[in-house]
Amino acid sequence: DLTCGPSIFERVPESYAICTPLTNGLRPGAHLIPGKRALLGALAHYAGTYPALDRAVADAWLETAARAWRFLFVVFPGPDGLAHLTDPWHPAVLATYIEIDQALGRFVARARRQGELPAFFVASDHGASAMREHCDVAVLLEQWGGRTLRHPRHVWRRGARAATMVSGNASVKLYFEPRSGRVEPRGERELPGEIVSRLLALPVVRLAA
Repeated sequence: DLTCGPSIFERVPESYAICTPLTNGLRPGAHLIPGKRALLGALAHYAGTYPALDRAVADAWLETAARAWRFLFVVFPGPDGLAHLTDPWHPAVLATYIEIDQALGRFVARARRQGELPAFFVASDHGASAMREHCDVAVLLEQWGGRTLRHPRHVWRRGARAATMVSGNASVKLYFEPRSGRVEPRGERELPGEIVSRLLALPVVRLAA
């Protein structure tokens, strides 16, 4: 899905990126702290140590202020990661916003020394809301008799009948016969009706498409 067109890094060769898996088009050496991202990112994912990862991002961002660049892409995973683990309004989540704001202040102070301040764009790939009920659909599919591919365990299972792709805390994409090699995906009438009915009967399910 990354081959749909030129990336912003290709359109703006004088770019740097910090803490992102999307690096297509970056010049050699323009992907900063990849080793720290891999190590601290793995620890954060499994142990919740997102503040350490965010601090590494902030330090790299500050160091980059004095370089020659036209575009910086800087990712702070803390708010997203901690919101998934706790609650969007948890003190730990709110603390990450404060730390990011302080990092921005340090970057601005250093960038001013280089001349005119750049434009800043703040973006997020999704929102966050508190979850009142939780249901692991992958576990249910397993209980109902289908070997299921799911992250982070059981990604490479053979003979899988289904795959779950979680998107945020409130959405999951289900794929049946994920490795069938079909030219065309199954239509709605070909889906396993009993499983669909069971899923729709779950109290946590509000919408299925």
